[in-house]
Amino acid sequence: MTRSPLDRAIRKIYWRYLPIGLILFTALWSDQSCLSLAKLKMAQDLPAFRHSNNTETIFGLSQALYSVGILTLQIPSITIVEKWSAYKWFSLLSIVHGFIAILTAFVTEVWQIYLQRFLLGVAGSGFFTGILIYLSHWLPLRNRGIALSIIFMAVPIAYSIGPKISYLFIRMGTTENGIYYPTLFTLRGWQWLFVVWGIISILLSIPLYYMFTDRPSEATWLTKDEHDALHTELAAETKTSEASSTICQNLCHLEVLLLCIARTLMMNVEYGFDFFIPTMLDDWYHLSDNTLTWLLTIPGFITIVLIPCVGWSSDYFNERFFHTVIPLLITIIALAILILGQKSLIIATVSFVIVSSSLKSSYSLWWILCTSLTTQEVIASESIGIISVFGDIGESTGPFFVGLFKDQTGSFTSSLIFLLMSAILAVATMSIVFVRVNYRRKGYTQ
Repeated sequence: MTRSPLDRAIRKIYWRYLPIGLILFTALWSDQSCLSLAKLKMAQDLPAFRHSNNTETIFGLSQALYSVGILTLQIPSITIVEKWSAYKWFSLLSIVHGFIAILTAFVTEVWQIYLQRFLLGVAGSGFFTGILIYLSHWLPLRNRGIALSIIFMAVPIAYSIGPKISYLFIRMGTTENGIYYPTLFTLRGWQWLFVVWGIISILLSIPLYYMFTDRPSEATWLTKDEHDALHTELAAETKTSEASSTICQNLCHLEVLLLCIARTLMMNVEYGFDFFIPTMLDDWYHLSDNTLTWLLTIPGFITIVLIPCVGWSSDYFNERFFHTVIPLLITIIALAILILGQKSLIIATVSFVIVSSSLKSSYSLWWILCTSLTTQEVIASESIGIISVFGDIGESTGPFFVGLFKDQTGSFTSSLIFLLMSAILAVATMSIVFVRVNYRRKGYTQ
């Protein structure tokens, strides 16, 4: 069967960009999530944390500052990718991100980890919104869903392989089952964890620089008929979506504002839960590092299966809202069970696996849902950046309040109640948008 020039062009784009994009985001998420495990050892090794009664608040605030750092370049990254160069920007961010990650290995004071996490957030802030805009330069709208789904597979992959890779390092300098695992060059295991992920980030700048191309017009690896077919398709979409709007204009639309609030609440739950689940399990059951890291890999493997299944079901039924909300409803039920049954390791394990995997199962559908729930005049690249920025606020408030409630009450129960209420409010907010949009559309058709 002969493929059309457009199909051949899209196939080439998939194979050229998606593998390196998947590897890059896997490394970024692994580096980001490794602090949740490393902090168990840092709290024991560093005097600044060992003698503090607010350890969880400190680490929660450090993760909050990471998300604040991400806020700084979300919107500017869109302009940089549009006006300057995507591949140069991504390569620069990858190098800077790697060096800052390596510096984490040498922190000794609380203020140093605050500064390091903030700077790491700044270095990583341009990737997400940047890649969304970059794909819009290369792929028609109907092809971006599968591209984003593949890239977002980095999240479950990082959570499935990250804990065991981290375990190989964090056990250095410790004794487990009577076996002593020596240090290397006087660095502890948690220090090597940051060094290795930092080096990987730096090395990834090489394929980013040499394999990425800013625009299809500069791609020598596309034939003329492939380029012409792709240009025609993208130009036709551009004509139908030329409307642009400012940040204030976007926020004046109630649907966009409510979606921003919903995104904040969702990220509250995801980041607050994921960052502290190793500490919760260690605090409740005093598990060995080996057992703990094996448990932490389970949600990642399940999510790898769930993401394509949910995406296929959503495309098959041509439905976005319920495919995004139902995982949140499952999360609410699992959080309630976890609060009531935390004394049982089996109940807690099943509950945390359900919470973690269900939250991520519809991750890529969220942005498609945002497009379907906003009116035509506010569908613009700025809206994606704005909603993403509000999500970063949730990424900061979630870990901070979970850590704060734990230190103030001495228990994670109040923290889990906070996450439960955030999930309930997220579903309620999204439902309001869904009802409003459908009511208005029915009014237009009558």
